[in-house]
Amino acid sequence: IFFRFEMTIEDRPVSVRTVDDAAVGALPPTPEAEKQILEMRERVSKLNLEEPLMNWADDNCLYRYLRARSYNVDKAMAMFENSVKWRREFGIQKLLVDYLPDIKSEGAVGKNYVHG
Repeated sequence: IFFRFEMTIEDRPVSVRTVDDAAVGALPPTPEAEKQILEMRERVSKLNLEEPLMNWADDNCLYRYLRARSYNVDKAMAMFENSVKWRREFGIQKLLVDYLPDIKSEGAVGKNYVHG
């Protein structure tokens, strides 16, 4: 997915774009990686995550963890579980719920910049 829009801020043109992993060089999962994603999905389902975390932990998310750990499911799961722990400790979901409307409204008028 490639998304782009242009706007003007203080009389200067600004271009905003986002790209998905495929656009920056990540290949789609191989049949073996798809099996690993399914294995991770099964293991993640046993963690009894809250709905927002389950929505975050989609197949693309799990695939990123697998790639980050050279397709080692055990290492990818350990990394994933640490991420879930961190997200809970820092209240990431609450931050998103509390501040997302402000972030969206400021983004609509060009007051914020998201890098990465």
